[in-house]
Formats: sequence, structure tokens, C-alpha cells
Amino acid sequence: MKLNQRQSAFVDEYLIQPTLAEAVVKAGYKTVNPHATGGKLLSHPAVIAELRVRQQTERDRQRSCRGQLAEMLLELYRSSDSVPERVGVVDRLARLYGYY
Repeated sequence: MKLNQRQSAFVDEYLIQPTLAEAVVKAGYKTVNPHATGGKLLSHPAVIAELRVRQQTERDRQRSCRGQLAEMLLELYRSSDSVPERVGVVDRLARLYGYY
């Protein structure tokens, strides 16, 4: 099932600002109760599917960017003769991968 224009706009807004009521209003829905409208949208199978696809795409993009950044840091580590600089690179890599 394909999303209509407002449903697609809701998905866009919800991914940017995951506050349900704000996403509903910014997507162009005219409603007295944006929370209820948002709840209905989040239970719609096509909206759920699109959210999952876009969230996975974003995770993949972030993983790719993290890998590129790690490669750049490793190159800096290999090219450095300075111990403090190498320690700094190791620190940045550890933070990048969430070790602390």
C-alpha cells in the first residue's frame, strides 16, 4: 500500500521530530486532537512499513559514515609519530564506537 502525500509528510516530520502531535500538525493534518490522529497514523500498516524502511536506511547511512570516519582516524594514527596524538586518536575511536 502506498502512502498519500500527508502520510508521507507525517513520516518525514516524525523522523525529524519524534513528537507525535508536532509531526501531525507539521504534516498538514487539521485536527482537534493531533495525538489521536498520530496514534492512528502509527498503527497504519503502510506508515509503519515506511518508518521501518527509513529508519533502517538511516542506521545504514550512519554505520557507513562511522566506518569512513574510523578509516580516517586509523590513517591519522598510522601517519602520526606523536604519542599524545595517537592516544587522542584511540580516544576518539573508542568514543565513536561507544566504549565510553
